[in-house]
Amino acid sequence: MSEYDIPENVDQLFANGERSYSICDYAESGDNTFSMNLFLDAVGVPSEMIEEDLGTQVVLFDGKARIVIDSGGLGDFHLHGYDVTVVKEQCAYPECKCPVDMGPDVKCLKGLPV
Repeated sequence: MSEYDIPENVDQLFANGERSYSICDYAESGDNTFSMNLFLDAVGVPSEMIEEDLGTQVVLFDGKARIVIDSGGLGDFHLHGYDVTVVKEQCAYPECKCPVDMGPDVKCLKGLPV
């Protein structure tokens, strides 16, 4: 028996925002680090999108948004849970130096809220 309550692809993962997912698959047994790799592979996350990999927590960046995925067990080695959090970023001006600094229009050059 298997049930994959996950996004169809990485675009849908980012579009869905904050939510929880799960995988129940008796053919796929392992700890939470194994579970994270199972999720990333099933969704098709390219390695270049992974900013930080801590085993059971992964930070992804698609060039516009940043999300954090936490994996955890749901009772045994066959039931896997995932929580997605959207990272909200603010411009760090005046500490920011991108590429030279904020212009006279007082807008973040990365498009972040000031």
